[in-house]
Amino acid sequence: MVLLCCANALLGALDNLNKFTIEFAAITGEAYCTSAKMTYELLRRNLLSAEFVETVSTRILTGIVFVLSAAYAVATWGVLRGVSNLGIDSYVVAILAWLLLIEDVIDTIYVCYAIDRDKGDIC
Repeated sequence: MVLLCCANALLGALDNLNKFTIEFAAITGEAYCTSAKMTYELLRRNLLSAEFVETVSTRILTGIVFVLSAAYAVATWGVLRGVSNLGIDSYVVAILAWLLLIEDVIDTIYVCYAIDRDKGDIC
């Protein structure tokens, strides 16, 4: 039971690092392994943690992200209705676009915040 608990904690930490590594690689264009090292160093240097993302930034950004991603979903639906004949499937594609955008925006903003904080662009 103790070994399972330790394994779950380790996998959870790796999952959070992987999530931010992918965002960092997308922003900077670095390779995955380089991005993993740079992400870890960036978060450690700025005393940021995954708990910060889950508590503070999620609550602050949820409203903004919800509105922006809903606008993106409506635009996606409008484009699909205008250029294709998907019918009811255009609603499904718009909902999927909305869900995918919500998933990534908060993590990307968090990584951008850490990069800006590291450079001293924010106080």
